[in-house]
Amino acid sequence: MTDTGPRSRVAFWNVEHGKHLDQATDWLAGQNLDVLFWAELQPGDDLRRVENALGMVGYPAVDTPVSANQNAILLRPDGPYALTAEYTGQHRRAPWHPKVNLQVALRDDTGTTLPGALVLVGEHSSYFSPTTRLIEAEWYSTVIKRNGRVLAMGDWNSYAVGEVPDLADITDLAHLHDRTCLHPTLGRVADTRPDEDLTAAGYVDLARHHADRTGDSSPLTPTAGYGKPGQGGEQRIDRAYADPQTAGALLSFDAVRGLEHLSDHRPLLAEFDLDRLRAAVGAALC
Repeated sequence: MTDTGPRSRVAFWNVEHGKHLDQATDWLAGQNLDVLFWAELQPGDDLRRVENALGMVGYPAVDTPVSANQNAILLRPDGPYALTAEYTGQHRRAPWHPKVNLQVALRDDTGTTLPGALVLVGEHSSYFSPTTRLIEAEWYSTVIKRNGRVLAMGDWNSYAVGEVPDLADITDLAHLHDRTCLHPTLGRVADTRPDEDLTAAGYVDLARHHADRTGDSSPLTPTAGYGKPGQGGEQRIDRAYADPQTAGALLSFDAVRGLEHLSDHRPLLAEFDLDRLRAAVGAALC
């Protein structure tokens, strides 16, 4: 297959408490996105403002009194993804930020909805509880087992395997607690368990997948921690995961530098070969 066919662009961004919402959407509007995963959406009219600025339709996660920071997914209404189901019930009792969880079908070039389903999940894991993060990650085995095709993007607030900082460099003790878990013999160790758990369930880390495939390390750019020297340096805590077939449709992946003045997280930008993605979603029916 060649890479000259139609493409689909997807992004995730944790826009810090919506502080610079208008400037963030100005940049996003130039990215020609089909899907946008948004974290830390604020109460009030923020979703409407983002929808109006981008010409997209937003689907927020269930609202809870636990945190004002809400997950949302936005779809381009004339794009290749057609909403077929919105799952909120199973996330109403989430211990921290409820996931936003949609099922979409793919449209062909004529706008006809094709058979098959892709599940989209927006994640914002607990920043303070490694136990909660592991519970949040363990849920993903249910959706890949049931649906086969899954794309999850989010802020996992934990480390990827092989990308662990020297814990001695973390002088912020509360942060050290938040990013580590207690091992019965080793003491506190860096929390990589969500990454390990998703890998065990069959998911592929898209940045790692693209870097390994191309030899280009830029997808592994750290996404958070800049300007916070007590936290041990910048780390790649914002990540995207997919089943292997969906990952096979990936053309490019980037953690975008240059927008650090707008948020304490860098956005993720992925591009997929749309024909390959349609084939992968359709193949899940076989």
